[in-house]
Amino acid sequence: MADTTLRLSDKTIFLIGPLHHLQQTLANTLCELGADVAIVTNQERMARLFADNLNDSREINARHGRAAALVYDPEDSTQMDHHLSTASQSLGSIDGVIDTRLGFYLEKLNDCEDSPASLAQSYLEETKQFWADVTPYLASKAKGRFLMTSYSGLEAEHRQDQFLAEVNKGLKDHMHSQATEWIDKCISINWLQLGITEEFLLCREPQKNSIQKTLEDLDRPGAKILDNQEVAVTISFFMSPLSQSLTGHHIFADRGEHLSHGSK
Repeated sequence: MADTTLRLSDKTIFLIGPLHHLQQTLANTLCELGADVAIVTNQERMARLFADNLNDSREINARHGRAAALVYDPEDSTQMDHHLSTASQSLGSIDGVIDTRLGFYLEKLNDCEDSPASLAQSYLEETKQFWADVTPYLASKAKGRFLMTSYSGLEAEHRQDQFLAEVNKGLKDHMHSQATEWIDKCISINWLQLGITEEFLLCREPQKNSIQKTLEDLDRPGAKILDNQEVAVTISFFMSPLSQSLTGHHIFADRGEHLSHGSK
């Protein structure tokens, strides 16, 4: 009988994005499952402290993976190869990449004068370059894995929703061709489209002090915030050998919101 246990021992995961609660939960879950995790973010002090705490936990449970913090400037994507190389040298050859860079764009959307469509195009162009950057690192492994995350838009008149609609349309257009290109290299690529998270709400209405108030103002009866641990376990599955037959998939993790309200 095949082993169906979710474990990531001897795997090195490159996790890039802002270090919000979801990313922290994800990094912690990956390490608990045995993976070594490169945390690539723009929050240097927080990332180093967080990585130190994850490494300290190995004194209690030696089966936990290691963590390393790498400082990333979202305004300078040319440094990506350097970070990939550093992660490989520090933790071992990269087995999987989790791309949550979209959070950087959501953070600056409210203060940026660029139109949502223009900012979305910048993200998509950077994403295609990121795919090119990670290819040689993932191709060096027999079964490299790439997972990207985005969010579902809610109301067309909000800048955040206009931006997400353009991003998600672009990802739909490009992911299939990338998945096809990577098949011969034994690299899988999948896309997880998330519903409402704390980070989503904080980026949407940064001037509000209450996440619950922002959620109520969405006028979405029954809408709930996603559980970070549930999302983290789902993503961990896509980094594991259990997902080896899956590639080119667009998965919704939104408690069925896309069925009730549609998605953008």
